[in-house]
Amino acid sequence: MGRSASKFSAPLKYYDYSWEIIDPNDPKIFGQEINNEAYCVENTDRLENPKDLDNKQEKDIQSTIMENKFIKFNPNSDWSDYTFVFACVSVGNIGQLSADLLISSLSNTQKCGYFVSNLVQPIAGHDAFVQNSTDISLSCELYENSNLKLVIMQQRSPLLKGKRKEFVRLLTDFVKVENFKESICLTSSHAYERLDSQLTGIQCRYLTSENSNKTTLEDKLNWKLLEKRIDHNGNLSLDKENDLDFFIPGGGIAQKFYKASKEKDLNSTVLLVFAHEGNNIPEAFQLVNYLNEWKNYFAKQSQLRIPISWKYLFGPSIDPSVSIY
Repeated sequence: MGRSASKFSAPLKYYDYSWEIIDPNDPKIFGQEINNEAYCVENTDRLENPKDLDNKQEKDIQSTIMENKFIKFNPNSDWSDYTFVFACVSVGNIGQLSADLLISSLSNTQKCGYFVSNLVQPIAGHDAFVQNSTDISLSCELYENSNLKLVIMQQRSPLLKGKRKEFVRLLTDFVKVENFKESICLTSSHAYERLDSQLTGIQCRYLTSENSNKTTLEDKLNWKLLEKRIDHNGNLSLDKENDLDFFIPGGGIAQKFYKASKEKDLNSTVLLVFAHEGNNIPEAFQLVNYLNEWKNYFAKQSQLRIPISWKYLFGPSIDPSVSIY
């Protein structure tokens, strides 16, 4: 995470200009050729059995942090009938707080993988959910609840500048490859950007690429579709089927993800709440309850459990056992 290939603590296997972590305890990998593949071992700047690379290509390889990839603890996990819920880094960190609340509250939800990437700012810290745990929290983690057929991605740090488009491409590719039944993006939007019609009433909105979802969300739950916005020239699209004119200021990658999902024909929904910066725990509860109206993950709100890491959200004292660096 955030290190060059030659400094990474585990050996790296080289395939066509990408890197993959392999088992560091495998005695076969150290400087040996296996199936004509090339290996770069820790603190070794040269490639064993190098392919025909010019100086620029070799320099690019050595400076590569790692291939951006999702790592599943169980490579054989089948998520084809699962729902994928992920948090956006958005105003008030509400998407992330909502993901924390879901993971902490849903019984039998276990960490099942990571997203290893040079697109996300690296962090590491103690377990956000279990006191005195030896586990660590990283920038982007996956959690699974097999009973509910649910995978949750928690992103704890923002993307690097200019990396949104690439991150969205990787995320939608992951959704497509894993064949998730649907994906749900949890995010927020600046309250000061609301239209007059949005100032009162429920402060949650949705977008969805699936017509069947619209029937459920609007007709049965009486939810409100996010209103389209007039552009800077004062124009509003007359094409009511064009769902790409929505505006989510402060919503992180939500709008780009929704657009990419439409282009790739993925069943995706964005849930958002209007909010100001500040103590946004109430909005996190609001967004999780909004999701629960649809998915019925909890029988009642009292089942929601605040994670231990929230104890120090605003407090002056720092407990090293729950800190994130």
